Amino acid sequence: MVDEAAHYYLGTFPTLSDSGEYKSIGKKLYQCFPCIAHIGEHPWSLFTKNLSARIRHLRWDQKRKSQQGHGDQKEKPCCLNTPVFIHSLPKDVRESSLSSEDIKHHTEELKKEWVKGKPNKEHIHMLLRETYKHRREWITSLGHGVVAPIIDQYPCFTDGNYVLYELILMLGQQRVIQIKDAVGPMMDVVESMMKTNAKKEGELRMLPIIHFVEESTSYNRGKGQKSQSMVTVMNDVPDEDVDIALQAKELESPNIVIFLEDQKRLKGVFARADNRTIDCKAESVEHGIIVLLALYYVLNLDYPRIYSQGLGFMQSTIFGEMYTLAKSQKFKVFLKRYTDCQKK
Repeated sequence: MVDEAAHYYLGTFPTLSDSGEYKSIGKKLYQCFPCIAHIGEHPWSLFTKNLSARIRHLRWDQKRKSQQGHGDQKEKPCCLNTPVFIHSLPKDVRESSLSSEDIKHHTEELKKEWVKGKPNKEHIHMLLRETYKHRREWITSLGHGVVAPIIDQYPCFTDGNYVLYELILMLGQQRVIQIKDAVGPMMDVVESMMKTNAKKEGELRMLPIIHFVEESTSYNRGKGQKSQSMVTVMNDVPDEDVDIALQAKELESPNIVIFLEDQKRLKGVFARADNRTIDCKAESVEHGIIVLLALYYVLNLDYPRIYSQGLGFMQSTIFGEMYTLAKSQKFKVFLKRYTDCQKK
């Protein structure tokens, strides 16, 4: 029902984006179809979140299709300094339909490839392309906040490089390159707002920026749930204690853990969610943040309130897609300051 409603409302109201509009749609559909009720702030809240996510993915698909036809242009290497070279997904592969038997065979083949000592990257890429259409439909059909079944079915998503590959299949390589290129200018602007002698380079440059953005946009007043940091920093953790540090609760939304040595060297960046761990394979904190945002896109997840303001700001400034859901007053003021600083 979510898919049918998404196609209808996107076709009828192509500019639909305001959270109030989504709430009105959810309430109206609940009145007509009480079966969509679910425990939450309102009986229709979960349906509204899933509808918003599905419309967002339909828009991504439309943008991706509108970029097709430029395949003769020379492509750039994959972003984020990874050693992967990504090719645009051909339209005939993207829109191909496999039988359920073929899908099962491909996913089992992917799992077998993944457990090898040195998995064949090109083979995994091929299997991800072949199963792309089915996988996106399946992920969209899952319940809110579900991560574990996706990771279990596609274990390659425990590697940040394959999360980014999936993002490229969704958005197109050029768009992901633009996302990577947007990080530096964003950091420059925020550092100018911080008015401190912030370090202008290095693998940890993004860390104080994240904390500043979160503090400047957070929900920290009133009776509602307060904001928390999307980042946990741990210093000098013994190797035998890393797994304990990365334990995640069931249905916990993606957040990242940054391991440091001597409080100044990056040892590793991991994402944790729904009892699963993803190695971001990040060479810097900003690389890890891009993987974290990509996880929300790839796994079709909404931002939880506790992380929503920081992630929403990063989405707006790095991914170039304006955050349109609920915003704190601090978020609105900070984003205006940021926009004003950009113009200087």
